[in-house]
Amino acid sequence: MGGFLLRAFGVCAVLVACTSPTLPLPPPALPTISVSETNPQAYHLKSEQGTIGGALVIAVNRDTTMKPEERVSGTIADGDGTWEMDVLGKPGDVLDLSQESGSARSGSIDVTLPAR
Repeated sequence: MGGFLLRAFGVCAVLVACTSPTLPLPPPALPTISVSETNPQAYHLKSEQGTIGGALVIAVNRDTTMKPEERVSGTIADGDGTWEMDVLGKPGDVLDLSQESGSARSGSIDVTLPAR
């Protein structure tokens, strides 16, 4: 009888795990933005605990006149979700900012680069 209950419990646990909804990955929190200290052509984005720990944070500049390799920047957040990176752009450029964790990718938020 004990073996039957253990198997029944295992089947129930698997069914519940398979039918429980997964939450979508939220977009990152809005970062603070300043002029980069290492590149006067760039902006420095920083967020404390603004993503999932260890997430890949990606910024894509919507300015299609930039070289493709200059439009994309990324970094990996530390264990508590804190991250920072430099991005190229000019005042008024809009960035799409998103995060990836495992096979999940968040929607993006819009970040507009401020005047210098």
